[in-house]
Amino acid sequence: MWFPRLRTSLRSGPRLLRTWQRRLSSGGTSPETVEQFLVRQLGFQRAPGAIHRNLPFSEAKALALQRREGVEARDPPGALCVDTGEFTGRSPRDRYIERREGSPLAERIDWGEVNQPIERTIVDELQKQVANYLSALPELFVFDGLVSSGPNRLKLRVVTELAWHHAFASNIFIPLSSPAEAASFGEPDFTVVYASGLRNRHYRAMGLNSDIFIVLGFERRLALIAGTSYAGEMKKSVFTIMNGMLPLKGILPLHCAATRSLSDTNPDTICFAGLSGTGKSTLSADPERKLIGDDEHSWDETAIRNMEGGIYVKVIRLSPEKEPILYSAIRKPSTILENVVVDGHGVVQFDDASKTENTRATCPIHNIPQWEASRQGPPPKAFIFLVCDAFGVLPPVSVLTPLQAAYHFILAYTAKVAGTERGVLRPTATFSTCFGAAFMPLNGQVYAQLLNEKLERHGTQVYLVNTGWAGGGAADGAARMDLEVSRAIVRAIATDAIPTSQVSAPDPIFGLRVPRAIPGLDSRLLHPATYWADARLYEQRARYLAERMHAEYLRKGYNPEWAAGGPLWPSRLASHRGTQAN
Repeated sequence: MWFPRLRTSLRSGPRLLRTWQRRLSSGGTSPETVEQFLVRQLGFQRAPGAIHRNLPFSEAKALALQRREGVEARDPPGALCVDTGEFTGRSPRDRYIERREGSPLAERIDWGEVNQPIERTIVDELQKQVANYLSALPELFVFDGLVSSGPNRLKLRVVTELAWHHAFASNIFIPLSSPAEAASFGEPDFTVVYASGLRNRHYRAMGLNSDIFIVLGFERRLALIAGTSYAGEMKKSVFTIMNGMLPLKGILPLHCAATRSLSDTNPDTICFAGLSGTGKSTLSADPERKLIGDDEHSWDETAIRNMEGGIYVKVIRLSPEKEPILYSAIRKPSTILENVVVDGHGVVQFDDASKTENTRATCPIHNIPQWEASRQGPPPKAFIFLVCDAFGVLPPVSVLTPLQAAYHFILAYTAKVAGTERGVLRPTATFSTCFGAAFMPLNGQVYAQLLNEKLERHGTQVYLVNTGWAGGGAADGAARMDLEVSRAIVRAIATDAIPTSQVSAPDPIFGLRVPRAIPGLDSRLLHPATYWADARLYEQRARYLAERMHAEYLRKGYNPEWAAGGPLWPSRLASHRGTQAN
């Protein structure tokens, strides 16, 4: 069997799940106040004098303004604009997972540069630092809510020192539906404690990388975040927690968007997986379909379910012409804007990247006009893998075989372009396992195997859609694929206008099959080899990318059976040519 260690660790899943369930049911029946929880569970010396619990967004926003944590914009009207200071994005080098020897979970974590281990004694000390720091503050904010629904539901508590972080939590997670639900909330399944003003002066002695830290402790059902105000750390810590626990139940967590057909008669679902900059949020904001969610979902036996209650999107160069639905959604007083430039008249300058390219907005999902109130849809009829190919050699759309789906899901290629990150001077291939390596605590093959099983069980067709460059690469001065081209492709997939029987033969480098026609598109665009003016340069660039894919797959040691779904060059094509030469 391939990857025997993985098979062994999967067998420990039920044991870990039973341990987890015992922990969740061991809290007794007597009600406990939040103050008592802070002292007993988190180790606070005493509870702060004022605890604001489950404030409505408007009240949390008013407190944030009163405490000068942000300013209110005039345009978009009423948006809360905050700066996250030194850190305008996540700090992956400072994220750790607690490792307990002998724990079933420790056997399953894919330890390494992404999932850095931290020992129990160090986490004990960090938790004490956080508890002492927050105990001394005059007030704290506590949000109780939910992540996902149905068999995937997790009761979440978020403790923060900043009012705007409380408002963020109420936007991005699923709020409790009534005072009665809040009263019966009981003990949370997981708690996030966010001490944004705390710096760890002893980090060198602890062997840590810096004075900030993000620590996930699965056994203690606790996440600690300190030293950074970037709210994405909160969101992605919770996503990582779900990615560690859901596979124990045979549920697949996905870094993807999902939409549902407008009709409730025989509804269908389409999922969009993609790394940052590939158009996941943009293409899922579709006036012809309902939005289930834009970023984090789970796939169980009966449904695709949104884990969240809001959206969190990049807004750099956001315009009503290119992205009218998202532009309209964030123009409401329930919006938080991070690290945007606000001029002297209170007007947000969305084109200004002087603070960061990673300007962000969060708002409730119901700000999208056509959102799916159930936050779920049936198992998908189509799954779209989005890639931004800066080399311009991948087709705008390819129809994948099951083997190709497994290969491209676990490899998850996209490209970085000069100017988007410091030190990136030319197009660079990058890979992120399962379209979200930074948030996947288990080995990528766990998620890929679950995906394969669900695709086969539900007959889901997978497509590879390139939203990057066409007719040349970014370095050649070619243009990026027009957004309307990508939307036409998604529309054709949604309306079943791409018969899987009417596709080309596999191309000789990537082995990809493309539709013979897409309604409304020039068919020449579908074939990069002939769309390029310089055929020799195309082949050179295509072979380079194929070689990078092949090398990365071998380096990661992925399932060798799935390698047959990868490029024909240099692996299979080279061996085939060698056989011919002999």
